[in-house]
Amino acid sequence: MTGNEIFKAMLHDPILQEKYGISKDQIKQITLSSRSGSDIIEMIQLVIIGLENQTPERSINSQIKNHFKI
Repeated sequence: MTGNEIFKAMLHDPILQEKYGISKDQIKQITLSSRSGSDIIEMIQLVIIGLENQTPERSINSQIKNHFKI
């Protein structure tokens, strides 16, 4: 599976959609490389892109903390 396929599969999870208010229209339009405006989607993107690029876990964690201003 490609990163984009994994991303789409994760977004199709009904529990994730319900909990974070992700609409079917939003899922259709969003791609792995586009901005969504949703923190949970941005976090999933950071992790998948980081893993695809073989980014060290420490750097991915830092990017997530930076995104959430932790």
